[in-house]
Parts: sequence; structure tokens; C-alpha cells
Amino acid sequence: MCSALAMFALLSTGCTASTDDDEADVTGNTDDALTGSFVARGTGYYPDPSALEGGYNDRKGKPLTTLQQFLAGDADYVAVAMDSTAFKYGQRLRIRELESKYGRSIVFRVVDTGGAFRGKGRTRIDICTKNQQASLDPTINGLLHIDALAD
Repeated sequence: MCSALAMFALLSTGCTASTDDDEADVTGNTDDALTGSFVARGTGYYPDPSALEGGYNDRKGKPLTTLQQFLAGDADYVAVAMDSTAFKYGQRLRIRELESKYGRSIVFRVVDTGGAFRGKGRTRIDICTKNQQASLDPTINGLLHIDALAD
């Protein structure tokens, strides 16, 4: 009986340690406070003056920042477009598939919107890329697991 209890205690401790490690891996940074998670269908877009792409600036008139600019160290975040009722302007997000693909933490911010997003809530997201070719990336254009983070 004692050995069974000792074995149970040992296994319980191992499980607890594993859970803590898993949490660190999911967030990538223990300072990030997760406020919610959701799945959305992703698409890519790029700064362009056409009506389809929506111009060079976000919904507050600031220049759009692309995934490629962020990866090169030339931007503090990647602009994304969503339904304007889903999140406040500037909401910080993390997209697990893209962080896995690039092997690093990537800061996304909800700073843009468009007609295709009205009424979609958190089910659709458009990720700003450098050009049309980059916007066709299969990872971007798939189902994405997204974490909303506190600032």
C-alpha cells in the first residue's frame, strides 16, 4: 500500500511538471497573458491601391506593416484585418501555425478591416503580406489557431 501511494505521488508530481512545461511552450513567453483562443479562416492581403486590397494604410490611417517586414526586423508587429466588432483597434494576437512555421514569436495586431469581415466576428482573419505572391502562402490561407493576448 505504501509503495502504491509513493508511486502515485511520484507520477502526480511528474504530471504537474509536464503541465507547467506545456504552458510555457504554448505561450512561448510566460509574460503573455492569454485572454482567449479561437480558430479562424485565414487569407493574405497586401498593401495596394486597388479596391480589393484596400490601400496602404490601416483603418486609422497608419501605414500597414507586413509579415515580411516584421520577420526582417523592420516592423514592431504584423497588421491583420478582422471584423471591427471582434476586437478593439490594436488588439495583440499570436497565430500558432505561423509561429511554428517561422520558429519564433510573431506579434500580430488587429488594425484593419474591410467589407468581407463585417458580421464575421472572430471566424475570419486577413494577414498583411508584402505582395500578391506572399499573400498566397498556404499556411496563411488555412485554418489558424489564434490566441488573443493582454497588452
